[in-house]
Amino acid sequence: MSVVRVPTVLLSRAALRLAGVFHGRPQALSGICVAGFAAFAIALALTLPVGTVTRMGPGFLPLTVGAGLFACGLIIALSRSSERCAACTGSVRSTALTLLAIALFAVLVEPAGALFGSVVLGVGSALAAGLAPLRAALAGGTIGVGCTLLFVYGLAVPLRLWPAI
Repeated sequence: MSVVRVPTVLLSRAALRLAGVFHGRPQALSGICVAGFAAFAIALALTLPVGTVTRMGPGFLPLTVGAGLFACGLIIALSRSSERCAACTGSVRSTALTLLAIALFAVLVEPAGALFGSVVLGVGSALAAGLAPLRAALAGGTIGVGCTLLFVYGLAVPLRLWPAI
């Protein structure tokens, strides 16, 4: 059995060339990672019955979401922009506020009702985006009421609208 030895110099040159492609463009590597994750999701979804558009099987949603995610990953990877995206410039404060808003929604939606939980989520997200407190309250209230109307009445998600008394 013969062992093929690749000179380390060749590997390091290839690594440097690959690093040069991603230098100053971290979104390219991120896009490739997203596309790879999506390809894995698509491969798993294809093991399930997909069905048709009118009679969807259990693999239909993962397949379509995976395909959309794969397309987004390719678009991100192939974009020529070297600017950082707005979402990438977030601070620890905005990330913490967003996670806190989601956690509060999860805790409050059952006992306080969907309306209050959605408003808290909307206000927290607006504060995380950097809005002034009054504007965050207005935006969060609007988002909360809109989401509640959409999910409770429009999509008939079985959530209580008001707190249990």
